Amino acid sequence: MALEIRASDIIDLEDFAMDIAYKQDEGHHVTNKKEVIVLNDYKKYWISDSEEGHIIKICYGEDDRVLTIRCNWSDRKRDKTNRVNNVKK
Repeated sequence: MALEIRASDIIDLEDFAMDIAYKQDEGHHVTNKKEVIVLNDYKKYWISDSEEGHIIKICYGEDDRVLTIRCNWSDRKRDKTNRVNNVKK
C-alpha cells in the first residue's frame, strides 16, 4: 500500500518522524511494518554520513523543497577516522 504525500503534508511528516525518533530514544521499538512514501515532483536525492548514522535529503516540488531524514543508530557511533564503532550502553 503506497502512501501519497503532498507538499503540504511534509510538516506533518516531519512531526511524525520526530515522534518516531523520540519513541526510539525512550526505548520503544518501531514495528517492522512496511510503509511507502510517495513524493510527487521528485527531483534529486543525496545521502551523507553523520556521526550518528546517515542523512538522506530529497529535493522535490515546484519550489525545490528539501525533506531531510536522519537515520540514527542507537548503539553505534562514527569516530574521527570515519569508522563506525559499537557504543556500550
